[in-house]
Amino acid sequence: MKTWVSTIAGGFAGWDAPYALHPNDEARAATTLNAMIADGIEWPEAEREFRHYLSERGVRGQKLERQMERVAAFISPRLRG
Repeated sequence: MKTWVSTIAGGFAGWDAPYALHPNDEARAATTLNAMIADGIEWPEAEREFRHYLSERGVRGQKLERQMERVAAFISPRLRG
């Protein structure tokens, strides 16, 4: 079964591109967001999983924070918590 966590990469073009920047990545990010909403995921859990995803790919420091700002702007307003 595919979980929302397994779809995180799509919003980053499969690696660490700016989150949901390209229209295809934005569509994949929307798929992830819809799955998160359906599962009742709150922002703190989502933030942990997105940080974990990026950290596993070696994203650190300011790049990590810029990515998380993009993720938060796209995801956070639509989730509870």
